[in-house]
Amino acid sequence: NNPITAGEIPDYDQDEEVSLFPDKVLQRRQVSRNGESILQWLIQWKDKDKSEASWEDYSFICNQFPQFRA
Repeated sequence: NNPITAGEIPDYDQDEEVSLFPDKVLQRRQVSRNGESILQWLIQWKDKDKSEASWEDYSFICNQFPQFRA
């Protein structure tokens, strides 16, 4: 069971608004992108199974979901 990738989410509702919200951080990792170290979180999405968790950039989660606290 590999986590899905960021390109596969988020889902959108009928009004084209994001219908997925982070529930919890399962893991953290550092990845290198263009020579820069990027913090990523493995996010379990609200009302979704752990098998549907995805790696997301920390900055993306903070910008898109400012109310979320890990």
